[in-house]
Amino acid sequence: MPLPTHHPASLMRRLSAAFYESALVFGIYFVPAYLFLSLSQTRLEDTVQGGPRLWVFQGFIFVVFGVYFAWSWSQGRRTLPQKTWGLRILMANGQPLTQARALTRYTLAWVSVLAGFLGFFYAYVDKEQAFLHDRLLGTRIFIDETGSAYGKK
Repeated sequence: MPLPTHHPASLMRRLSAAFYESALVFGIYFVPAYLFLSLSQTRLEDTVQGGPRLWVFQGFIFVVFGVYFAWSWSQGRRTLPQKTWGLRILMANGQPLTQARALTRYTLAWVSVLAGFLGFFYAYVDKEQAFLHDRLLGTRIFIDETGSAYGKK
């Protein structure tokens, strides 16, 4: 696989891909949620009302999404929105992420979301417009013009 050009992706391009990713993840959510609710014989009302079943359900969905993103980001792979927008997440030196690094990135991104998206707003003050979790981990989102989205094989 040829290395991508190492041009950082613009903030607008990354946010557009993230918006697309959220729509895709919303669709992915339904299969594991249905399986969990069916196999545990939990009614949706039980999860809405709170309690331990809600925490187990949320933990299960967190793990499912963690597996999806860690697998998608590691070893140079990409999610469908990243392919569509011509993006690739790599270490700052251009090397692909390990699965552990990808899982850590996923976890830190959620910490950012739970902290009111502060890690994402950090991109507005960062000199390279990197998200806080990318800055902390030494990862970057680069433009990758080697993919089929650009008519190249």
